[in-house]
Amino acid sequence: LTGGYVGVDVFFAISGFLITSHLLAEIDTTGRLRPARFWARRAKRLVPASTLVLFLTALGVVTWVPRNLWRQFLYEIIASTVQVQNWLLAHDSVDYLAANNSPSPTQHFWTLSAEEQFYIALPLFLLASIVLARVLHRSHRRVILAGLLLTVACSLGYSVWLTATTPGVAYFSTLTRAWEFAAGALLAFAGASRHLHRTLTWLGVAGIGAACIFYDANTPFPGVAAALPVVGAGLVIWSGRASTFDRFGALPPVALLGRVSYAAYLWHWPLIVLLPYVTHRPLGPDDKVAIIAAKVLLAWLSTTLVEDPIRF
Repeated sequence: LTGGYVGVDVFFAISGFLITSHLLAEIDTTGRLRPARFWARRAKRLVPASTLVLFLTALGVVTWVPRNLWRQFLYEIIASTVQVQNWLLAHDSVDYLAANNSPSPTQHFWTLSAEEQFYIALPLFLLASIVLARVLHRSHRRVILAGLLLTVACSLGYSVWLTATTPGVAYFSTLTRAWEFAAGALLAFAGASRHLHRTLTWLGVAGIGAACIFYDANTPFPGVAAALPVVGAGLVIWSGRASTFDRFGALPPVALLGRVSYAAYLWHWPLIVLLPYVTHRPLGPDDKVAIIAAKVLLAWLSTTLVEDPIRF
């Protein structure tokens, strides 16, 4: 799918909804927020599997990749480890000497880097909102809602401007993607509705599908174009409960892929990039089918043997 990259935007919207829902419930219930506890739980969830993949990818690089690419690839592995891969790629996109870098096996970690930056910022934003609400003698929900609306407006405006002026930086910048996370967070105030017409669910799915099919490498992105998959994801979240789409998600193969989706995300790109260095030829149809199968198998193994034992 030429526009498959919009999955990132869908992911940010879903993540904003889920994480904000959890934190908002904690504030509503206890009247306070414990950022350190939240950060520790996120680290316990995300770091073990990503560290495993980065370590094995580094071994793969020094085993199969030509030595002249080691510096770039290992430097990106380090950037991914410390969660600044998106800013490294943003810098390289406007660096003449690095603009033609080969795709690295950890390039996809830019999305995880942006996500973890959101995870650092969101609790701090909520704490500041709570303090401001007490100073102004206002409801903390109203202050948080106003802050999220302001974030959406400023970040979206910046995204549109930067996409038109410096598209390479715009694509990887946390600041141009913040509105997508905040848009999902806004849904935490509405929750999922059981009363909306179910056609809205499929309208949202259609919006995401249209972006996947009709967007391509020439589409100015993120900018205004990112609104289609983000709004589509929002419609599915808001109106999807108890719909046909919701029941489809309960099918065992779909549920399994959902359960191992984080690990599948981690594994897929190193396989795509490193396999041609192993076989000394471009990827063919059989290779791509093998990568899909290997990705799911590796995702299941790492989820079962690494993620779950450490998390639970």
